[in-house]
Amino acid sequence: LWRGLRLSLPELTISVLVLPLTLLSGA
Repeated sequence: LWRGLRLSLPELTISVLVLPLTLLSGA
């Protein structure tokens, strides 16, 4: 579980940071 979380953490952080930016740029 920890290995999967470590691998998915970067993807989650990137998605959380990119989603707001894409929404703001789109709006």
